[in-house]
Amino acid sequence: MILTVRWISPVLVLAAALVTPTTASAACAAQDPATYADAVPLVFLARALDGERLNDGGPLLSPARFAVLAYEKGSGPAEQLVDTGYTRSSGVGEGITARPGDLWRLYGVVRDGVVTTGACFGSHPVGGPLTAPVLRIAGRTLRPVPSTLAGRARAHAPRVHVRAAVVTVRSHVPLASVRIARAPLAAHDPTRTRWTVRVPRGASRLVVDTGDRAYTGVFSRLAHR
Repeated sequence: MILTVRWISPVLVLAAALVTPTTASAACAAQDPATYADAVPLVFLARALDGERLNDGGPLLSPARFAVLAYEKGSGPAEQLVDTGYTRSSGVGEGITARPGDLWRLYGVVRDGVVTTGACFGSHPVGGPLTAPVLRIAGRTLRPVPSTLAGRARAHAPRVHVRAAVVTVRSHVPLASVRIARAPLAAHDPTRTRWTVRVPRGASRLVVDTGDRAYTGVFSRLAHR
């Protein structure tokens, strides 16, 4: 069964946060992590660089410098300035508490050369190692390669030949989302390890998102006989 969900743009949620922090925080918590990438033009992995901090050991002040490791959606320079929501005089409750050396997955939009983001955008620190999940598809075990959210990868992506129109994808770890790059999103559920996706004819890319990174493999669906 293909599942669908309703989602609210995190850009609108962030605007609400500046007016009603309590309500906005609840709204942020209600959003599914995988929807954030669909609602903003820019998603990237970046490491926070040295800069001014709110206090000794506190978060970086805006605009903070981040070294980009990979763009998963959109494009830009190797280093981005990011609005953390913190200044010398104040801090925004929905900002990001980035510290030098932290790795972040950032969702946002560039405004006047600075990336606008925040907790309501879905931006979050990456605490563990970035490791591709092990997938079981059509009797084959494979490990997808790092990619953009559209399935574009620098490395050769593993290929799976299938005949069925609907295929089950099993993962050894929970995934935030699973989709065919040229088809609508199948479902959102950050706790699931088993997914069912509809495969179009011809070649298409399977994109799985761990919540911290996107990975891809290639489906080659043979025509029904």
